[in-house]
Parts: sequence; C-alpha cells; structure tokens
Amino acid sequence: MEYPIIASSHILALVFLLALYIAAKSIYRVVFSPLAGFPGPRLAATTKLYEAYHMIIKDDWLDTLERLHRQYGRSSSSFPCVVGED
Repeated sequence: MEYPIIASSHILALVFLLALYIAAKSIYRVVFSPLAGFPGPRLAATTKLYEAYHMIIKDDWLDTLERLHRQYGRSSSSFPCVVGED
C-alpha cells in the first residue's frame, strides 16, 4: 500500500498556520482578555512555559509565586487565564 506524498508546501502552510494561531492567542491573552488588566509578567500571562521553566528547570516555582505576589500585589496573573489571590 502506498501512502500519499505530502507536498512541502502543505507542511509549510501548516507550520505557518500554527505560528499564526500561537501569535493570535498570545495577543488575545495580553491585550483583549478580561484578565489582561491584572499585573504580572507578560510571558506568564501568555504561555505556561513560564511555569514549566520554574518548575522543571529551576525548581523554584513556589518561591517565584511568593516573589510575584510581593512584587505585583495580591492579585497577579501568573498563568494564562488564571489570576492568583493570596
């Protein structure tokens, strides 16, 4: 059984659409989301990579959350679509 060959232009189009989706979602979360007005690092408001980096690589996520609450106040955005309260 032969499999159809996927043209490189189709792969390029899929990669482009994925990049466009990620960019649009990031812009929405930072600018238009109801939670956009809350203080906090913009990278943390955009993606969960911020949390993953501090949990897996630096292993200081709880310390980072405490620091963010001290720096930005009781209500701060430390995840996409989440606002933390003390």
